[in-house]
Amino acid sequence: VGHNFFDLHVKFEDMYEDAKTKIDEIAERILTLRFQPTSNFTDYLKMSNIKESSADTKDLEMVKILLDDHGKLLKQMRKVVETADKAGDEGTIDMIGGYIGYIEKVSWMLDAWSMKSGDNHPEA
Repeated sequence: VGHNFFDLHVKFEDMYEDAKTKIDEIAERILTLRFQPTSNFTDYLKMSNIKESSADTKDLEMVKILLDDHGKLLKQMRKVVETADKAGDEGTIDMIGGYIGYIEKVSWMLDAWSMKSGDNHPEA
C-alpha cells in the first residue's frame, strides 16, 4: 500500500521467488548432510525470529521492516557459516556465503530507495 506499490510489488515478487528457490536449496543441502529439514510452515513460524507483518503496512514501513528482517537473517546466516567452518563444511559455507552477499546487496538497494522515497513521500 502506498505511492510505490507497483515498484515494490515487482521487487518483492522477485525477492520471494528467490527465497523459495533458496529454501529448496537449503533443504537439499540439509538432506545431503543426512539430516531432516523442517518442512511445514507451522514449524517455520514457531522457529523463526522473523514475524509476519500486517497486510495494511505502508510502503516505507514495509521496507523498514524488511531491512530489519534482513539484519536478522544476516546474523543467523553468519552463525551458520561459523558453525559450518568449525565442521569443515565448505559446501554450506559457499552456499550461505552467496546468500549473504545477495541479501547485503538487496538491503543496500532497499535502504537507498527508502532514503530517496522518504524524502519524496513524507506522508507515506
